Amino acid sequence: MTNVFVLRENLKVEKKLDFSKCISSLSKINQELFIEFTPETFHLRTISESKLGYCSFNFSKNFFSEYECTCPINLKLNIKIVNTIFRNSSYSGNDVCCNFQLDTFDSNLMICFDFPSKGFTKRYKLVYTETNTIKANFNKNESFLLFIVNAKMFLETFLHVNKNDKQILIQMTQNSFILKNYFNRDLIKNVRSVAILKKDKFDYFNSDKSINLTCYLREIKVVSTGNCLKEDVEISIEQECFNEELNSTFSDDVEIKEPQPKKSKNIFESIFSDDSLSSQENMNDTKNFQYYIDSE
Repeated sequence: MTNVFVLRENLKVEKKLDFSKCISSLSKINQELFIEFTPETFHLRTISESKLGYCSFNFSKNFFSEYECTCPINLKLNIKIVNTIFRNSSYSGNDVCCNFQLDTFDSNLMICFDFPSKGFTKRYKLVYTETNTIKANFNKNESFLLFIVNAKMFLETFLHVNKNDKQILIQMTQNSFILKNYFNRDLIKNVRSVAILKKDKFDYFNSDKSINLTCYLREIKVVSTGNCLKEDVEISIEQECFNEELNSTFSDDVEIKEPQPKKSKNIFESIFSDDSLSSQENMNDTKNFQYYIDSE
């Protein structure tokens, strides 16, 4: 049984690059790419190594010129391999057609790039592993903090932090957003950076209480850089846990085999997290959070 998915022919270059940008953004979170095919939607997902971060890009079937899904399926691939395929493909013309051909009988995913003007086709054959559906428990209505800010401005805030810093400290008050690259007891930092965004810089800002939290700099950048349409980024923060279905999905380690020779509005809902890289002493004044990113 074979399912066929074709990106819209003669699609503008920017839209094709948006698809590859989604894969590139996911590759910054983890090395595993989870793909879910359903009769109505095509999903690209990943989860961080700490299993505290989850990101999903959802493409409606209207995004494709042809979309046939006779049997829903979930599969896992090495995201570095997929990212290399789309990064190395030439999008110099707008007549490039990308095809996904899924052969469930042989567990193969064929990715083809047709170049009619040049008269040749690139084909990549990947061997995938079937997995379960991954989900995260997240209820935005229960979030005690919600703010909406311009994605570009939000990203520029983190440019003041050294890229070698793995974690950052975020302080949320009822009137401001404060970003630091150090903890109060951290005396090792030679250069300390502090960025403050006042409440009036946000399109929407609702904070019921003040909080301190830590998160990975790399993962929080994905929230902004992954926004292909450069629209506003919507962020919600709450204390929440993933369900058992998600945890069981990542209980087994499966080796990935090497491969053989209409866009809708992006909305990002995220819950930032802290992991074990920071010492217990530094975490006395912080709380553990999880983040969830979803884009349609």
